[in-house]
Amino acid sequence: MASDPSTPTTPTSPTEDREATKEWLETILESYHKSLEPDSEMDVEIKPALEGVERQYLTEDSLSLAWAPELYYAKHKTASESILVLADMCQRGYKMQDLTEGLTLSQVQSALTTVANVHAASFALQMEKPLQERFPYLLSMEQAVESFNCLVDRGLPLLLKFLVSRKDRAEVREGLRKYSGRRTVDVLRGILTPSDKLNTLVHCDFWCNNLLFKKEGDATCCCVIDWQTVMYGRPAIDVAMLLCTSLEASQRRKHEKELLSYYWDAFTSRLSKFAIEKDAITYTEDDLKEDFKAAQAMSGLVVVGSVDIALGNTAREERVLDLLSDLMNAGVL
Repeated sequence: MASDPSTPTTPTSPTEDREATKEWLETILESYHKSLEPDSEMDVEIKPALEGVERQYLTEDSLSLAWAPELYYAKHKTASESILVLADMCQRGYKMQDLTEGLTLSQVQSALTTVANVHAASFALQMEKPLQERFPYLLSMEQAVESFNCLVDRGLPLLLKFLVSRKDRAEVREGLRKYSGRRTVDVLRGILTPSDKLNTLVHCDFWCNNLLFKKEGDATCCCVIDWQTVMYGRPAIDVAMLLCTSLEASQRRKHEKELLSYYWDAFTSRLSKFAIEKDAITYTEDDLKEDFKAAQAMSGLVVVGSVDIALGNTAREERVLDLLSDLMNAGVL
């Protein structure tokens, strides 16, 4: 029997009765308008398109893993007003890792596999139609450069002021002083400009605070949130952002090279499942390493721009300074 629209049936779980869930949400949210960032397109259009590629080629076991929250309800009203309701992944056992502790090796591998799968699906999708034509609202290179440059402009003075009292980190302060002008824009534009060899959809803010994890037996599952900066570009951006921001320094130094290879193997393995072999692309693991180096410079600057979440926490402060020191010693910054 149909329920009265004024008193909708509340399902015990959204997957149990999708139509009842939609009715329930529409009634509750009819008079509620919340301003959202443009990442609603990720859930409404991009994610379904990528899942379409996966359904075409993958087995049911592979499809059962949720790499982003399920969309329950979306309603667009104006350019600045919309409603978006996503699954609460915490109720499904997913948790965010503590930023101060950093990610474990198994969590990093899970995150790299997840993002490699997204990159591969988007690469396969553009074989049918260019991604920038299919999704014209993707964050542009210039928008990304402006956004990240504003972030650095905000964080750099804070970090330079903090470093005045850190005589043991004088070389870091001196190195950062070079980025108070045009140099930051040049670094950002260099890596955010799409490659002439290989590009995919890129999350562009791929670090531990945008990742949820849960254990399933011996496996670690990863779910990615906050896709508002999704853009078309070099996949190394996501890899570098993760490894530079979310690993404790000793772990990063010890495992960085193997994790980069781990990502490459995951990416090319997923491409092969989409009937795209390594020989069919003009991009190699050496190209990834070159892009990764440039993306490390960008990631270091993003860390500088976000330094306010580290200052006041000794462990986080040292991780930021260790990263910047390592990048400078390697000639990346």
